[in-house]
Amino acid sequence: MPYTDLISNRPMQFDFAVQPASFGSFDPHGCLWATDASHAYQLGRLMATTGEDQVIWKAPHSGHPMKWATVAGEGVA
Repeated sequence: MPYTDLISNRPMQFDFAVQPASFGSFDPHGCLWATDASHAYQLGRLMATTGEDQVIWKAPHSGHPMKWATVAGEGVA
């Protein structure tokens, strides 16, 4: 069963992924996939403890991924 948007209760049309900012562009094989936005922020904060900024990507099921947020060691940018 696909994940649903908690507000509209409709299936989400995108996923979230987290990867180091140094990658530059989205790499679907080199990222960690998250179950939702909250999980992506948790992963980003955890990975940022290594000292490297992390990018949260919003990846639609059709179309191109977009940078959603950058997580630094001290917070979300």
